[in-house]
Amino acid sequence: MTTKPQTTKTTNFSTTLRLCKEAGFPDLPGKRLTPNARYNTLKALSLLLTGLTAPPSDAPVIAEETPTDIRNSWRAIAARQHGCEALGARAADSFMNREIRRQLNRETIARLTVNQLLGGKAQRKDSPREIDDDWLDMFAEAAAVKSDPELQRMLARMLAGEIRKPGSFSPSAIQAVNWLTRKTADQFRRFCNLSLRSASITFVIISPWPDFRTKGDADLGVKYQDLLDLQCAGLVSPTLSSNLDLSNYLNRASFAMAERSIVFAQAQLPPPKPPQTDVILLSPVGHELRPILDLKAHDDYNTRLTEWFQSHGITLSTLT
Repeated sequence: MTTKPQTTKTTNFSTTLRLCKEAGFPDLPGKRLTPNARYNTLKALSLLLTGLTAPPSDAPVIAEETPTDIRNSWRAIAARQHGCEALGARAADSFMNREIRRQLNRETIARLTVNQLLGGKAQRKDSPREIDDDWLDMFAEAAAVKSDPELQRMLARMLAGEIRKPGSFSPSAIQAVNWLTRKTADQFRRFCNLSLRSASITFVIISPWPDFRTKGDADLGVKYQDLLDLQCAGLVSPTLSSNLDLSNYLNRASFAMAERSIVFAQAQLPPPKPPQTDVILLSPVGHELRPILDLKAHDDYNTRLTEWFQSHGITLSTLT
């Protein structure tokens, strides 16, 4: 039996709340977040802002060192070890500049995460799980090196999803985003514009386009090189030749497309045998990451797909 985090009522996040206020973050109203989601939010913000999941509220005041003091310390170390004071000065400057840049990235993603949590529908169902410390450490490392706005938005959506429901994203998903470039992220988004996702599987149906797996289709926004790059990124299946047995899904499972949800339905009696459906599968990691993308329906793809299924006695019924 799962239990709620034992630390929820005892952890003092006063330092985190103070730093969030100093950084200009919006408040976290209780009505928008369940108790555990609020706890997980503050825990995540603590790590991103301070490096600690629960910074002490009564930490002793440490005498501040001036930049000159720090540089002199590094200069002395470099002189002692390598006979060059200037090396230490450059190292100190490099370290501070790099850490400031990393901190800016983390705080940008933290602010986007808060906006994501407060901008959607109020959460009603409370998850009993606490966000994992090791997961947060991995996430913070990935967040520190992402300065591209689109990749930052992806990471913010990932963290918001993990806060609401810990366990939604695996460490492998963090690593996948960590290695993403803006180009590959755009390739992935365009491919996923064509995708259908259930709770357990995501795929792109290519039966109406026989040459798609060997040539792609520029009119659909996906070239063959895009498929190869997505394979290298671990976002689609290593094989581009997969078949889907639709009989397992007819009149049962719903699938999320870019801007609607559908069910494969057969109205004809007796129902004809479902056609062989050629698909390209997303990898498990690609399946996890698809919900954090901004997707846009491709009208030409949807029209031709609907016509192809209709010719086989199957309709794509939109759920309302």
